[in-house]
Amino acid sequence: MKLPLANKSTEATGNSPVAFQRRLVRPRLISIVMPNKEINSPQDLVDQLIRLFPTFLQEWDEGESFGYHGDYEFHTVFLIFGPKSYEFLKKAAPNQIREFCILVNHLVEKGGDFENAVSTCFLEHASQLGVREIIEPFLSTEARREIR
Repeated sequence: MKLPLANKSTEATGNSPVAFQRRLVRPRLISIVMPNKEINSPQDLVDQLIRLFPTFLQEWDEGESFGYHGDYEFHTVFLIFGPKSYEFLKKAAPNQIREFCILVNHLVEKGGDFENAVSTCFLEHASQLGVREIIEPFLSTEARREIR
């Protein structure tokens, strides 16, 4: 199908092929950049994982299985999430998987403890956990470098 060329009258009304394409693409770009809520603490991460995968609440023990008593780290969250991640992701709708990967991408991009936790406790074990094929299409280039 051949699209008409844009001219001043179609651009002004927003009916040009470029304007149409922008309406389709722009909202997706915004949602790809940031997770639902900014992650600043391990509890923020837990909240987002429970929002995406409500049954994670049943697994979450605030790090007690790793010797923490309320003062847990980002690594602890992924150590508890990791073994159940295949179960969560295989049942997830495509938009849930995409949103989870937005979260992962964001943590990798933030660097520091955020990146280290998601990389060493989740992405580096993605193949062993059985989630690599599920998440890889939605990961950023930076996050894909960490996947094993």
